[in-house]
Amino acid sequence: MQKLFNKDNEKYLKYIVLLFYSILLIFSSFLFNTPSEVFNGLKTIVEHPDLLIVDYFEVANIGAALFNSGIVMLTLLAIVMVQNIDPNGPVISALFTVAGFSMFGKNIINVSSIILGVFIYSIIKKEKFSKYTVIAFFSTALSPLVTRVGFGSDLLVPFNYLFAIVSGLIVGFIMPPLASSFVRFHHGYSLYNVGFTAGILGMMIASLFRMFNMPLESISVVYEGPDAKIKIIIFLICLSMIMLKIILTRFDFHGYKNLVKRSGRLVTDFVSLDGFDIAIFNMGVVGLICMIYLDIIGATINGPTIAAVFSIMGFGSFGKHPRNILPIMLGAIVMLIITGNDLSSMNSVLTVLFSTTLAPIAGEFGLLAGILAGGLQASLVSNLAYLHAGLNLYNNGFSGGFIAAFLVPLITSFRKDKMDE
Repeated sequence: MQKLFNKDNEKYLKYIVLLFYSILLIFSSFLFNTPSEVFNGLKTIVEHPDLLIVDYFEVANIGAALFNSGIVMLTLLAIVMVQNIDPNGPVISALFTVAGFSMFGKNIINVSSIILGVFIYSIIKKEKFSKYTVIAFFSTALSPLVTRVGFGSDLLVPFNYLFAIVSGLIVGFIMPPLASSFVRFHHGYSLYNVGFTAGILGMMIASLFRMFNMPLESISVVYEGPDAKIKIIIFLICLSMIMLKIILTRFDFHGYKNLVKRSGRLVTDFVSLDGFDIAIFNMGVVGLICMIYLDIIGATINGPTIAAVFSIMGFGSFGKHPRNILPIMLGAIVMLIITGNDLSSMNSVLTVLFSTTLAPIAGEFGLLAGILAGGLQASLVSNLAYLHAGLNLYNNGFSGGFIAAFLVPLITSFRKDKMDE
């Protein structure tokens, strides 16, 4: 198999590809809005309280949301490049996940202090920041806290900004040791490990807010307008990833058979194990699956739905593939139908797509276990947002940690009993 780029140049190929997608998001913004509308929208995005669910498509405009997403992704990529980090599966998954959530909940202001907090932690530990870069990116799950303190509190200027920065620094500083510890709770069967960690921390922070009579009111602002143009762009991004694989290695898909046999349990880095070309092909495939599903149920393509699709695409390089996400999605869909939920509603869409955090359960234990995990996830996730009051953008990661911790020991126990027979 001959590749267009040899192994020595593969890191730079990854940089180029990731740079392309971040710039594509930025330039796509001007297909929807004028430059003045985009930049005015960015100001609105930065200042708007971001508790779940605040769709930047609605509070600002589509162009501003895309521009914000591209700028955040480009900034994070610059951090990766400055450290000369080879973009592996975890790095790519973090970049696409943060880019997706930069369409609802994250912006260049509220993610910065959290990342800086992780950087300070690495300095105190006398370790390279590159060891914690991925955790730093995912820790921005709690970025709504920064915006809430800075722009949603009664503190006077400049104390609101000061406390916002300090809150972000504290979150970033304590997330690395917590995330490393909590992965043992679910044994790597929930891919959104930092989402689980952020849920625990967010729950504690929300409790403090309530204790001091500062309740965090839930917010739900969702775009329901025309989406044909943005839908085409997301479809084209998915197809471009598939085409890139064909350009790089022609039609050699032999390695993809090996990828879909993997369970996806943390840590399963498809980029390192199967190659960047195979991984990005898988990213395109799982992205297409999501978009086709959204088209079938008639869901609106907006900030939150794109965040879900981008997250799955990102983890298409780090644990997710068609064989382990489809059973989870099916289980969630069945549970939602049984309980009378509209599959096209925002909550249902996010539940089905983000439930794929439990993909390793299907990958390890098979179809029925995956369906069961997806169904349980759909039943639990809607009841947990109150605990962290919307401070944790990765609510399904929070729920997924509990489902994995509950389900996996039961499955392995019965498996062991069966083997003993």
